[in-house]
Amino acid sequence: MIRDGEQQTIKVVDTFKYLGVLANNNGTAEDDVSRRISIAACAFGKKKEQFLNQYIPIKHRVADYIVFVVLCLLQCIEVRSLLQADVDRLEKYNFRCLRKMLG
Repeated sequence: MIRDGEQQTIKVVDTFKYLGVLANNNGTAEDDVSRRISIAACAFGKKKEQFLNQYIPIKHRVADYIVFVVLCLLQCIEVRSLLQADVDRLEKYNFRCLRKMLG
């Protein structure tokens, strides 16, 4: 516990969310990247029937994919310093979804 100038107690935590970004005390983005991939997986799952429907033109499916899934992966990511391993995990998930969509 820490006390501020007004003698209020502030709890010390390992992780917290700030402006949509999951921050932790060691400065890595690993937890945030995992959370983003999880959110994107849920978004893909909710729209899976639409994304995999071969009767919908591919340009419409990809446009919807960008709106519903890619934006979940990249929202506020520009405020983080990512390791190459984090970028690779995001790209790997993105390519896996695109392969599912394109058959």
